[in-house]
Amino acid sequence: MAKHVIVISNDAMVYEDLLTLKALPTFASVWNQIAQVKHVRSVYPTITYPCHTTMITGVYPDKHGIVNNETPELLVQTSVWHLFRKDIMVPDLFDVAKNNGLTTASVFWPVTGNHPNIDFLINEY
Repeated sequence: MAKHVIVISNDAMVYEDLLTLKALPTFASVWNQIAQVKHVRSVYPTITYPCHTTMITGVYPDKHGIVNNETPELLVQTSVWHLFRKDIMVPDLFDVAKNNGLTTASVFWPVTGNHPNIDFLINEY
């Protein structure tokens, strides 16, 4: 029997929002088959790209290198966003999966653009 792991991260969602999801047809159909996290201790800073990169690498921002959504640039109004896998300084879950012969896919996961170990990739940007 084939086994799959699917990770769904809804950015900025809190546990109380799960009641709303449970009422939606797609989520309701799989509700009793999912694992839920009721309490999370986040990394600093608690913004999207550092948090999602920590989730997918298992290390803190000082190790994986994503400390903000944007690259650090001084004296500019807008900085370039961390869109590409090359910005992450450690292996991630997709690297480990591919190195173990598994097929990988990602839809809108931050900092995965041009990821060489994602077979089916829909970039966030």
